[in-house]
Amino acid sequence: MKYKVGDRVIVRKDLVGGLEYPYSNPLCGKLYFASAMEKFRGEEYEIVASLDDYGCETYSLSLGEEESKWVFNDAMLILVDGLRSLICKRNIK
Repeated sequence: MKYKVGDRVIVRKDLVGGLEYPYSNPLCGKLYFASAMEKFRGEEYEIVASLDDYGCETYSLSLGEEESKWVFNDAMLILVDGLRSLICKRNIK
């Protein structure tokens, strides 16, 4: 799994409701990103659960009352520590 429970992630800002986003494993196809999920874009959340269903990895985020309603895949998320690291490297140059 790319992420683990407890990781802090940001939902990518450029996601478009109504489109599908590929899993890391090409055999899994794509996961639908619903228009109702757009409100989570650009926000930071904690991963509270993960599921690896034959290589098709999905993550549940700390979304409050909607936590059990939505799942995300690798293509929809950015690791916060990874993002901070890139910003620091860019600022040093």
